[in-house]
Amino acid sequence: MALSKIGGNLNQIARHLNMDRTLSAQEKVKALLELASIEQSLGELVGNADKVF
Repeated sequence: MALSKIGGNLNQIARHLNMDRTLSAQEKVKALLELASIEQSLGELVGNADKVF
C-alpha cells in the first residue's frame, strides 16, 4: 500500500517535470532518469518482499 503511494508520488513528480518550462531538457532528462531508478528500486523491493512473505 505504501509503495503504491510512493509510485503515485513519483508519477506526479514526473508529470510536473514534463510540464515545467523553466528546466532545460538536459535537467529534465537527468531528473526523469533518477525517478526511473527509484521506480526500479521500488520494484525490486516489492519483488524481494514477495519472496519473503
